[in-house]
Amino acid sequence: MTRLAGPAVDGPKLGGDSARVFLCAYTLMELLVVVFLIALLMSILVPALVTAREAAKSIVCMDHGRSAAMEFQFFADRYAHPYRGDSEQYGSRFDAMDFLEYLYGVGEFWDGNSVEGEAYRPGQSLMICPSAPPGLVGYGEQTAPWTPTVGPRENVSYAMNRRLFRAPALKEGVPFEAPVLLTDHVLNYPYIPLLFDVDAEAAMKKVGESALSHMPFFCTPDFFEKDYWFPAMRHRGKMIVSFVGGHVLSTKDPLAESQWIWDYFPSLGDKSR
Repeated sequence: MTRLAGPAVDGPKLGGDSARVFLCAYTLMELLVVVFLIALLMSILVPALVTAREAAKSIVCMDHGRSAAMEFQFFADRYAHPYRGDSEQYGSRFDAMDFLEYLYGVGEFWDGNSVEGEAYRPGQSLMICPSAPPGLVGYGEQTAPWTPTVGPRENVSYAMNRRLFRAPALKEGVPFEAPVLLTDHVLNYPYIPLLFDVDAEAAMKKVGESALSHMPFFCTPDFFEKDYWFPAMRHRGKMIVSFVGGHVLSTKDPLAESQWIWDYFPSLGDKSR
């Protein structure tokens, strides 16, 4: 800071003498140095803050996946879970669709008050990833064929493993996707992927409404010679996956993980409704 010697301003008299006040100001060079230092600090802090924020979102997402996997284990046990919706009629077996409806709180698990739907709020629903598009709404029941009970579908955060819902079968020599039921036997395979990040917008563009049923999303690689694979690498280039065993992992290449059981299908004893 440079002190300017003039013009001096007469101040009040102190002890009979007139005090002189000098005006002070920054030079242009000093201002440029300050601006440069501020810019340097911002260039260091902003990326660190962004990284910390993304890491926090990943932690929340992994916590959601872990909680959903634990709920699956609970749901698979007919004696532990108080109510399994329509699956109550199947005895020890259950429909993965009922579990998905349970996670979203729709269908027979709907407790909303609005017939127009209620928004899922981040931090209050396991099915909302903080890094995914916001604005997901639950509608309780279908209002017409192919209308979703959860939507808009482009905003869905997670997909469930399609092989827990459908299995390839033949009818009069024609292949088709047969609905399946699960038992707690599935818990013997802890590395079966259960729930994972999905690129719902890409799924909607490629598959469309009618192929997705009223509940989004069934998703898995190389299923029945169809492409239902829409992974989302939104956590710093990684996808977060929760497993039947209750654990959660993240990866950049989910199909290269040798321990993960992507090719699981329920046994013949679990099929037919």
